[in-house]
Amino acid sequence: MAKRDSITEVTPPMPAVLFADVSGWTDLTSRVGDQTALALRDKLFKPLKKIVQKHSGWVVKSLGDGLLCMFKSPQDAARAAQEMQRHAERANRNAKEPLSLHMGMHAGEVVVKDNDIDGNTVNVAARVTAASKPERILMTRAAAELLKEDMSDLLRAWRIESLRGKEEAFDLFELNWRKETAVGTIISRPVESRSTQYKRLTLRCQGKECVLEAGGKPLTFGRSVHNTLVINDPHIYVSGSHGKIEIIGGVMVLSDNSRNGILIAFGEGQFFLVDKTVVLRSSGRMILGRSPNDPNAILAQFELE
Repeated sequence: MAKRDSITEVTPPMPAVLFADVSGWTDLTSRVGDQTALALRDKLFKPLKKIVQKHSGWVVKSLGDGLLCMFKSPQDAARAAQEMQRHAERANRNAKEPLSLHMGMHAGEVVVKDNDIDGNTVNVAARVTAASKPERILMTRAAAELLKEDMSDLLRAWRIESLRGKEEAFDLFELNWRKETAVGTIISRPVESRSTQYKRLTLRCQGKECVLEAGGKPLTFGRSVHNTLVINDPHIYVSGSHGKIEIIGGVMVLSDNSRNGILIAFGEGQFFLVDKTVVLRSSGRMILGRSPNDPNAILAQFELE
């Protein structure tokens, strides 16, 4: 995709926007200095830009620690993202300072102006990238549903995410780039449906109970007396404002504001660590600030209706 003229245009309905960011950039610059970090970045980015062009893409610009790219289709973007991750993996094998990539992708209309792109599709892709992790490629449902069968079989449902600055929650999917065959949950047409939208949540802990209903204020929990549910923890593993549950875009979203974290399990499943936010897809349990194996761990239970 060649560089665009200095005019304003609206692209066809479903191009794809891809961000490829270096993971741990701030730590890297503080450890090796700006000049060394930038040299390492440039060495990695040069072949990545060629990969983008190979897959009919346009490198819109470099953003310090990342690349903003646009493609004619999600299929082109997905293939480029896979090859970019594979190149980074090869480059990191003998590197003293390996640079891992995390990527985010969204599909939709894009405004092109003055050799730059703008609009909601770009903003959502940026938020998806922020939710991604090292060596991961994440995409929205809008992008996932447009992949051809050979690519869709490499997708697995990741989570429903409340993206910063967006009222609605987004279904996110991870694209496998390490193998040519499917890993995890195979997604068929249509991509699996979003979690049920619940209207009521009941939170129970230490014999106390509180309720969040549609239209109600966010439910907060922690040691401080201003919380909706006040938790007693003499060992102070629970923070003053440990967490919050609110309704965003019709789904229940849990936010971790704590120092020591929240472990959550849905149904009888295993506990996993909440990474900033997670959408509550069914009733379950939370451990606040400790390991589930800790005899002093504080357990909270939530029920969705």
